[in-house]
Amino acid sequence: MFTYIYIEETRHKRRKKAMKSGLTALQENYVELMLDGVVRTNQAYADLLGCDIRTIYKMKQNEKISQEIEKRADISLKNSLANAYGVLEDILFSGGSTNGERLKALDLYLKTQGKLKEKQDVDTTITVKDADAAAAELDRLLGM
Repeated sequence: MFTYIYIEETRHKRRKKAMKSGLTALQENYVELMLDGVVRTNQAYADLLGCDIRTIYKMKQNEKISQEIEKRADISLKNSLANAYGVLEDILFSGGSTNGERLKALDLYLKTQGKLKEKQDVDTTITVKDADAAAAELDRLLGM
């Protein structure tokens, strides 16, 4: 009985999510499979979803599905990013890290926050000689 209730709740959540994203249940399942981290062939996707392989090809070409996959991947990446910042903070503020590890973590943390940028000085001086040479080359190319 509990298993049945869980399955119904899961189906209800999927239907609700599919309605929200505008995808069909099959497309929603395809998106979830694409994001589970397992590399599969198109035929494997078709077998898992119980559809024809041509349907998989069409779903791969569907812009709406591609956007949904990208949107969910971005959300997942943002969640992972919070964990990565937590690890950096642990390295920075824990007593077990060496000075080298702390400096590297601090450098990386500041760069990701846009607070530390590598400066590059570029010297762009143009002399009259350079301008005259460029004008002469242009005249030569234009046949004047």
